[in-house]
Amino acid sequence: DSLPLVVFTGQVATPGIGKDAFQEADLLSMTTPITKHNYQVKKIEDIPRIVHEAFHLANTGRKGPVVIDFPKDMGVLKTDVELTKDINIPGYEVNSNPNKEDINKLIYMIKEAKKPLILAGAGINHSKSNHLLTEFVTRHQIPTVTTLLGLGAVPYHHPLFLGMGGMHGSYASNMALTNCDLLINLGSRFDDRL
Repeated sequence: DSLPLVVFTGQVATPGIGKDAFQEADLLSMTTPITKHNYQVKKIEDIPRIVHEAFHLANTGRKGPVVIDFPKDMGVLKTDVELTKDINIPGYEVNSNPNKEDINKLIYMIKEAKKPLILAGAGINHSKSNHLLTEFVTRHQIPTVTTLLGLGAVPYHHPLFLGMGGMHGSYASNMALTNCDLLINLGSRFDDRL
């Protein structure tokens, strides 16, 4: 559900990895489909970098879990490697600045729409953008529906809040989702519950 989490797991000692050692578990393979990233410590000198990167990954972009798998022999070794603030994760880039062309296109689409609707998800709550969304909804008079985890993105008492959408949602919110001619998705991932 896009919650930042860094999980430290235990593993057999380094020499036993990949050799079907007693109580060995291939945690990297098991957690790959459900995490943003996972690490297995292979050298004691990598621990400060790995921990720093893991917390960065868990808390940037779409937040999510990161696993650090510690072989038991790494837990008794010592290092004096200093923590660096540099982050170098090839292929990982968070772009939180929309380009001007996309903003202008959205403005045009809002002006042209007869039945615009905002779908607000958990991303609004995680980013603490609730007040910005409420101001936007009020200024532009656009009805708003939330996902289950987006509840609270706009105040429940706001006249343009229609409720939660989906199979457990309100009739008004589901009809608005069905009949809108422009759906503005903010912080939602369009999962199967909607």
